[in-house]
Formats: sequence, structure tokens, C-alpha cells
Amino acid sequence: MNKHCSLFNTIPASPPSLLELNLFERVIIFIPHPDDESLGCGGLINQLHQQNTPTLIVLVSDGSGAGELEKNTAQKRQQEFKNALALLSPSCEIECWNLPDGSLNQVLDLSHKIEESITHFSATNVIAPWLKDMHPDHAIVGENAYQVIQTISTVQNILFYEVWTPVQTNRVLDISQNYSVKQ
Repeated sequence: MNKHCSLFNTIPASPPSLLELNLFERVIIFIPHPDDESLGCGGLINQLHQQNTPTLIVLVSDGSGAGELEKNTAQKRQQEFKNALALLSPSCEIECWNLPDGSLNQVLDLSHKIEESITHFSATNVIAPWLKDMHPDHAIVGENAYQVIQTISTVQNILFYEVWTPVQTNRVLDISQNYSVKQ
């Protein structure tokens, strides 16, 4: 079993290497909120689609946001999420968990749900938000995904994507050919 995850305390001495997506077999991507899929890993999602990699994308929260927002905000944001994925990866599978936006750290069975989805989909590669992201929902999803994969022998790699907090990069993916779709 070969699991790759580097949690750097300092900037790596060598430049990051290119990510080789052709080695990915079955990918599960955890998305805390609608729009994180486009902002954080839209180019990656599109490339996985272009190479016909079976992909499950999990929207973790209900997308209701924090504070005083319109009553139907969650439904609008979830539809925007589905519309974005229809462009980025029409062939992907989608799961929506509808967990409380802004309170994912209070969801007691989050790690169990993550484990269940990884196992049920038979994922070989897991992609999650950076576990040290300054948004608490992003961090808790990344932390739980990292902990869960330690016990699943079929998972070969975990990758983290950046949304709010810069990641000390050890792999990069050229998305210049996917940029117009990602927008």
C-alpha cells in the first residue's frame, strides 16, 4: 500500500512534481460547500472526466451558509453545484449529504460517513480540502478524510486541494487546457 500525504512544516526544498492522473483508477472527492468544487479543484475534476476516470463527488454540507441568508439559499447553491458539475464532469456520480453548513465540526459521524462512501465506491484515490485550511468546515473534512484512509487498504493516495489557505505544494496539475471550462 502506498499512501502519499506530506504535511510540511517548512517549504519543500525542491519544486513540486507533476501529478500523474493517468494512474488514478477510482476517485472520490469531498467538497464541503457548493462552489468549492469550482474554486478548489475544478480543473482536476474536468481532467478526470476527460480521461474517463470513475469519479464520485460528495457535497458534504447543505450549502445554507452562515448568518441571515434567504430561505432557499441551500437549494440555489446545490443547484449551482450540480450545474457546475454538469459542465466539469457530466459523467461523475454525485452524493449530497446535506449536513449543517458552518457546523461540520459538530457532526459526530462525519468520519463514519466518509469511510462508508470511500468503501462503497471502492475508491483508490481520495481528494479532500487541505486539512489545515482556515475555514473550519474545510479543515474538518480534510482531517477526517486523512484519518479514515489510514485504515482502508484499497486507498493508494490522498490529495488535498486549496480553497482559502495556501498549501505547501508537493504536486501540481497543469489546468491551462481546462481553464475555460472551470470558469
